[in-house]
Amino acid sequence: MVEIKKMMQRNADGTSDQYYPETHVMAVLGLSDLVKNTPGNNTGVSSGVSSINGKTGIVFITKEDLGIVLATSTSDGLLSRELYQKIQELVDSPASSNTESDISAELINDSIYQLLYKKETFNPKTTIDAVEGLEEALHESGIKGDKGDPGEQGPPGTAENLTLATEESDGLMSKSDKKQINRLSKYSFAKTGEI
Repeated sequence: MVEIKKMMQRNADGTSDQYYPETHVMAVLGLSDLVKNTPGNNTGVSSGVSSINGKTGIVFITKEDLGIVLATSTSDGLLSRELYQKIQELVDSPASSNTESDISAELINDSIYQLLYKKETFNPKTTIDAVEGLEEALHESGIKGDKGDPGEQGPPGTAENLTLATEESDGLMSKSDKKQINRLSKYSFAKTGEI
């Protein structure tokens, strides 16, 4: 019998830590026997499994080795043949997959389907959030949405906010009107009579 003890090292602060000394594989008792009896090792000695279905060496397990049989339209397997046929109908023709239902789908192009109710086209009610690409389409087409709520009216303007017009900038009147008025101020008018 071998007595097993921990190897400890005392630290400067008075505590102890366990440590493991460097060793060699030949110095580990029982390791050789463990490796020999471990399945899947490459030592060339006995392992847990020596063959699978009569195959030896590196073996690739197939569905036949495990007894797995796939279903077909004429024979049962992992699925029943009836379920296999229904799945195949869905793959081959989504529109005719449910002949008992009044609602069906018909492929138009790519991955776009047209919905039919009793063979008549219909458009299901939805929300704008469910329409993929709508925001980009509206942006590219330049179509504007409904005008939003204008909000509360601001306070009335005051005289401090008003600017007088000059010949160089608009104000209460345009700068061109200001120029015309300035031209008129050069003329004087005298009353000559009444009409």
